[in-house]
Amino acid sequence: MTEESAGTRLSVATTNYNCAHALERHLDSIFSLFPNIEYVVSDNYSSDGSWRIFEKYSKLHNLIVFQKHCTRGEGRNLALSRTTNDFFLYVDTDTIYLPIFKEVIKWYFSSDYPTKRIALHCVFGGVYPKEVIHKVGGWFNVNNHDDGIQFRLAEKGLLKFYPVQVGVNLKRYVASLDHFERRYPLVEMFKRMFRNKFETLLILPFARKVNEIYRTNLVDLQISNDLVAWYDKFRWAQLAASVFFLPEIRLLARTLRRGSAHAHIN
Repeated sequence: MTEESAGTRLSVATTNYNCAHALERHLDSIFSLFPNIEYVVSDNYSSDGSWRIFEKYSKLHNLIVFQKHCTRGEGRNLALSRTTNDFFLYVDTDTIYLPIFKEVIKWYFSSDYPTKRIALHCVFGGVYPKEVIHKVGGWFNVNNHDDGIQFRLAEKGLLKFYPVQVGVNLKRYVASLDHFERRYPLVEMFKRMFRNKFETLLILPFARKVNEIYRTNLVDLQISNDLVAWYDKFRWAQLAASVFFLPEIRLLARTLRRGSAHAHIN
């Protein structure tokens, strides 16, 4: 199977919540790389103009958007259930995708991965046979860390990791502090922070195996020399510490230090 013959067999299944600040650049990047792609997105009733952007692009491209109050995991499952193709791209709406993403997809469809029903995941994106998601029961009903689905798949021999960055993510904070993004109202911010801690507890037992699973399923496609340190340095202890608000405490300390330095200068 070639990338060209699979062009109309690719879908996007993703979620969105208040990502209007990045959304147009994200959609432009996807549709410039994959003009014929089917794009299905579950929007969590965004209040920042995201819906208007989706409506605009739905008139120009094969984009299907629906609204549902739900977690990221449930939203991804719902979006995937509405796709009509055999393979889908794993993307986020706050990420701008680069030409290397298309090179990775081209390599994928020239390999035996599609026949073997093996997914390929890169930093910020990947390509998956739809059926492998069903084999691990889909995404969990959580917002945090995408519930480690890549590692659940890799543990079963259904996914490989290629540590190259295929997009530029526009988040202000790392994943453990995502709840501090400006797109969340204050009440929602605190709700997400406490839910983040609970969901982290749920994945801690599995997280101990992340390094081993990652190393076992690491591949080098030799498309790029710019490989990144990804899960090589994953630390279970750091994830455990996040349950006790360590990332938030560090962020507060940095903010206070900057404020003190600013006051001293003035």
